[in-house]
Amino acid sequence: MANDTQITYYKNTALKDENKKRKIGKTDVLSYLFEFLDAYDFGTDSGEEISSENKSLINPSVLGLIFEKLNGYKDGSFYTPSFITMYMARESITKSVLHKFNDAKDWNCQNLLDLHNKINDIQEANAIIDTLTICDPAVGSGHFLVSALNEILFIKSELGILVDEEGKRIRDHRLSIENDELIIKDDEGEIFDYQRDSKAKVRIQKTLFKEKQRIIEHSLFGVDINPNSVNICRLRLWIELLKNAYYREDGTLDTLPNIDINIKCGNSLISRFGLTDELKIKNIAVEIENYKQRVSDYKENLGTKRDVMQSISDLKDKFRLTLKAEWKVQKSLNEKLREYVAEYKYEGLSDNLTLLAIKNNYGLKQSLFEDKV
Repeated sequence: MANDTQITYYKNTALKDENKKRKIGKTDVLSYLFEFLDAYDFGTDSGEEISSENKSLINPSVLGLIFEKLNGYKDGSFYTPSFITMYMARESITKSVLHKFNDAKDWNCQNLLDLHNKINDIQEANAIIDTLTICDPAVGSGHFLVSALNEILFIKSELGILVDEEGKRIRDHRLSIENDELIIKDDEGEIFDYQRDSKAKVRIQKTLFKEKQRIIEHSLFGVDINPNSVNICRLRLWIELLKNAYYREDGTLDTLPNIDINIKCGNSLISRFGLTDELKIKNIAVEIENYKQRVSDYKENLGTKRDVMQSISDLKDKFRLTLKAEWKVQKSLNEKLREYVAEYKYEGLSDNLTLLAIKNNYGLKQSLFEDKV
C-alpha cells in the first residue's frame, strides 16, 4: 500500500478534531497511523504533567488482534477471545494452586476461601504458588500467558498474601480481573493511579512490577512454530510489565528483564529425542545447575548478553551431543531388533525386547497377515 493512499475514518474512530468530535472524511495512511498512535498513552505517569490531555491507555490485547490480521487465517492463526482465556486460566490455575497446597500441607481445601482461612505463613504460601510452571505449546500472541499472569496475581490478592519487598501485606488495595484486564482498586472503590510523589502508590506499583517480573521469569513459558507470534508474545509480556514500571529514587526506571529465553520458536508436537531419555554426563547435576545459573544471569542482565548466551549455547550443545550419541545407539539397536524379528519372529526374545518389538510394530503386521491366511 502506498503512503499517499487515502483511507476513510472509521465511524467510531478514537480520533477527535479540535472540537472534540470524531473525525470524518479521508486522510493518507501515514497521517492516520501517526494520529492513531498519538491518541493512546503507552505509559502514563500521573506525577508528571507531560500530556495536556487524557488519553486511553492502550490495551495489550490489541496486539493479538493485530497479529491475527497481519498473519491472516491462511496459516491457522486465530485470536482466542478474552472470555475463553480468562475461563481457562481461572479453572486450571485455581485447581493447580489448591492441589499444591493440599499436597504440601496435607489439607483438603475445596476453594480459595477455604485456603485463605488456613494460611498462616505468608512467605511459605508465596513460595508454594511461585512453584507454578505454565507452558503454552501453541502460544500465539501470548493471550493465555497474560491471562495466567493476571490470574496468579488475583489469587495472591484473594488469599491475602500479596506483599511488598519487605514482606508487608498490601492491605488497602484489592485486585480483580475485568474483561481480561487486571484492575487495582482501593477500599473506596477508586482505581489505582500511580504517582511518583506518593510513597504509598510507589510501594504498590513496585510490588506489582516485582511480582509480575517474578512470574514472567520463572512461571510462564511458551512455544510457537511461527516466529512472528513468538516476537509478539514477548512484546506483549514486556508491555504487561511496563504497565507497572516505576521510577527509582535516582529518577531512573527499573530495567526490564530478558524474557525472550522463556518464549521459544519451535514445533512442540515433535522432538528428535524422547522425554524419558537419560543424560549420561559426568557431574550432570552440576552441569544443570550451571545452566540454570547462566539462564538466571541472562534474565537479570548480569554480564554481557553475548557471553552469557554463548555459555548457555555451549551447555545446550553438550546436552544435545550426549542425547544424539545415545539416540544413534538406540537406533542401531532398534534396527538389529527389526532384522531379528523379520527372520526369527519373537522366538528367543526376552519379555522386554518382545514388548519393544511390538511397540515398534516389528513383525506385527506380517504375523497378523499370516494368521488370517
